[in-house]
Amino acid sequence: MEPNLTPEWLSKPWMYTKPKNMELLTKWRETWVTYIVTYAQQHNIHVININDLKREDPFNKMDNESFEDIINAVVNQGYGKWLDKNQKNLRIYWRSFEKWAEHIVQIARKKEKSVIIGIRDIVDLEPVLSNMPEKDIEIILDKMIQQNLARWIDKKKKIIKID
Repeated sequence: MEPNLTPEWLSKPWMYTKPKNMELLTKWRETWVTYIVTYAQQHNIHVININDLKREDPFNKMDNESFEDIINAVVNQGYGKWLDKNQKNLRIYWRSFEKWAEHIVQIARKKEKSVIIGIRDIVDLEPVLSNMPEKDIEIILDKMIQQNLARWIDKKKKIIKID
């Protein structure tokens, strides 16, 4: 994280070890889940290998049990999903598909782009989607239609018209 965005609690050694007290454990998990989601957003991370994340500061200061606990909390709270059976590659959701749909439509309207032709066009509109899994971008397209923000011109070719 950027130095000026680093929370003060990261300087507390006790934040790197999983608490035994249930009340403290719940708060500890919430704090770390929020941090990880914010970290992913600030670094434009949609998919990360947890071994790579574990090497990053501040995660490299945690013991394995604590690190695994917070990663599982990310998944259990709906902010993440394992992409492989070995649970090494984690998809992190720092914005809902519905919010992404609204965001893309706002950008398209601002740029006066009324027709979006496929995944490449969406990524051109919003480059932070460049490392998002393609199937997730397809879900965003579907959400745009479901939310009546756009309509299909050609579903097979993924061409939509912004309403």
